[in-house]
Amino acid sequence: MTNTRTIKSVLTIATVVLFAVTATAQDAKTFRTVKKIPITSVKNQYRSGTCWDFGTLGFLESEILRKTGKTYDLCEMFVVNKDYMDNATHYVRMHGYSQISEGGSCDDVLEVIKTYGICPEEAMPAPGTLAGDTLANFTVFFPELEALVKSIVVADAKEPAFPDWKNQVQAVIDKYVGACPRYFEYEGKRYTPKNFAASLGLDFDEYVSLTSYTHHPFREWFVIEAPYKWRLKPSYNIPIEQLLDVLDSALDAGYTVAWGGDVSGDFNRTTAIADLPDGVVPTQQLRQQQWDDWRFTYDHVMLIYGKAVDEAGKPYYLVKNSWGDYGPYHGTWYMSRDYMALNTTYIFLNRNAIPTGGDNYGLEFLKKKEPYYKVFSKYDEIPNGNGWSYWYIPTEVADTLNIKVSQLNKVMASHDPHQHDHHEYFLMLEGDGILYMNGEETVLHKGDGFMCPGESSHALRRSSADQPITYMMFTLETPGGLHETPPYYKADYKAADCYVPYSNKKNFWYLSPKQTLGGLNIRSVSLKKGRTNTAPADGRQLAYVILEGTAEVTIDGVPVELPAPAVGYVPAGSSGSVKALTDKVRFLKVRTH
Repeated sequence: MTNTRTIKSVLTIATVVLFAVTATAQDAKTFRTVKKIPITSVKNQYRSGTCWDFGTLGFLESEILRKTGKTYDLCEMFVVNKDYMDNATHYVRMHGYSQISEGGSCDDVLEVIKTYGICPEEAMPAPGTLAGDTLANFTVFFPELEALVKSIVVADAKEPAFPDWKNQVQAVIDKYVGACPRYFEYEGKRYTPKNFAASLGLDFDEYVSLTSYTHHPFREWFVIEAPYKWRLKPSYNIPIEQLLDVLDSALDAGYTVAWGGDVSGDFNRTTAIADLPDGVVPTQQLRQQQWDDWRFTYDHVMLIYGKAVDEAGKPYYLVKNSWGDYGPYHGTWYMSRDYMALNTTYIFLNRNAIPTGGDNYGLEFLKKKEPYYKVFSKYDEIPNGNGWSYWYIPTEVADTLNIKVSQLNKVMASHDPHQHDHHEYFLMLEGDGILYMNGEETVLHKGDGFMCPGESSHALRRSSADQPITYMMFTLETPGGLHETPPYYKADYKAADCYVPYSNKKNFWYLSPKQTLGGLNIRSVSLKKGRTNTAPADGRQLAYVILEGTAEVTIDGVPVELPAPAVGYVPAGSSGSVKALTDKVRFLKVRTH
C-alpha cells in the first residue's frame, strides 16, 4: 500500500514539478459540454500546498460572479497569512498534539474571511516574489515556519510562556508572503479587509459541507477525520448517491461547487482525465473500505463548474484546478461521475443550491437563514446600570446586522468618549441627547440621526438629568465580534457631515450609500394605506424597522402583520416587502452591502 503519510504530507503538493507522477493511462477522449458555469481565471499554486486556498477562493469568486456579475481576483496569500497564524496558535495551545501543515480545507478559507476579511490580489505582494520566485514557493518558507512553531512547543514544555512567540511566528509569515494590509485602495475606494469582504455581495453563512461515510450515521453532522481538518468544522453526512444528486442539481441551477477529495490514483496528469479502471464499481462500501485503509485520502481541493459527456455518453464534470495553464484543457480537468463517487471526501456549496422535497426530503434545514420578526415587548428589556437595552436583531439571528434600542434613565451618559474601527449609527427615538464627536457636540432631537464614523472619538449623553433618552443603534457585527463597516469617505470628518435632522419628507436618507461606501444604508420611508414597498432577493441583508402604524411585512412570499414598534429581518437571498395596513406607515429600510 502507498505510504500516504509520505506522499501526501502536504494538501496537495500538486505542482508542475509533480506532473510526471505515474497514473493509470486513459485514451484520449472527445467531450461534449452539457453545462458550463462562468468562473474566474485559472491560477497556479506552484510549489505550495495551498490547493484548499486557491480552490475555495476560486469557488467564492464564481459565487460573486453569479450573484453580482463582477469579477474579482481575491488574495490567496492574505488567507495563508491569517490561517497559518491561526494554525500555529492552535498547535501551541494543543501542546503540539495537532497538525501544523501547509494543507487545509474550504472551512479554513471561510473562517479567515469571516474573522479577518479579505483583500484583492493587488493589495499584497505577488505570490512568491518575497521568496525570490515568480509564483508561490513554500519550499523554504514552510519548513522554517514549522521548525519555529515546533520549537516553541518544546521550549514552552521546559519554560512556560515562551516570550514573544506570536510576534516571531508572524514575522516569518510576513517575510515570505507579505503582511496583511489594514487599509487599501481598490477601484478608487478605501477599504479595510473586513468591509471589502462585506462589499462582495456574499452571505458567508450560506455555505455548507456535505460528506458520505458509513462509520458515522447518515443525517448527522461529524468532523471528517483528516489531518488537515484542525478547525474541527463538521460536515453533514448523507449517502453518496444523494450527495451526487445534490451536486448535479446545484450545477443544473447555475451554482459551482468546491470539491475536496483524492487525486493520487486514477487521476491522469497527462490527459487531464480522472476515471476509474474498467470493472471498478464505486459503491458506498468500497468508498468506506478505501477510506479506512488509506487507499483513498483527502489530498486536494478544486472547483466543479460544469458537466460533460464523452463520446459514449458517460457523464463527467468540468473541474478547475490550481496548477496553472497546464494540460490539453488549459487548467480544466475532466472527472467522471464514477471517479467522483469513489474519491470525494466532501463537497462545499451554497446551501441555497441544495434541492429539497422528493428524494431529498430532510435536507430543508440546510437551506439559508430564516426570516425573523420581533414586536417590541417591555418584558424583553434587559436592565443595566444605565437604564435598559433591547435587541431587535441580536448576533445569533442575523449574519452581520444588529439593531438595538437603549434607554438612559439612571446616568447622564452610558460611557466616556471612546473610539473603534467600525461605524455606529444613532437614531433618537425619545428625548433630547447630546452627541459628542471629536471635540464637537450636536444636540439630537426626536427623529434625528447621527453617524459616528470609524476611528472617531464619540459618546452620547442626556441633555437634562430630568429627561431620559431612548435611542436606536445600528452596527454591522458577526457572532463574537464587530465587523468593520466601510471607512469614512473624507479624511477630516466634522459633526455637520454626520448629523441628519428628522425630515417630514415622504422618503429621505438617514445613512446614504455614499456615506459608508455601500456598507450600511438606512432610509426613512412613509407609505399610505394599501401602498407597498418591495425589495428583490439579492446578496444583501435587509431589515424593516416599523416606527409608526401597522404593516404587513412579507418575506419570501409569507406575510406577517407587524404593529409598531417592530422589526422584520430579510436574510440575504430573500425577497421582502412592506404594505401599509393603516392610514400611514413609517419605517426604516436598513440594508447591508
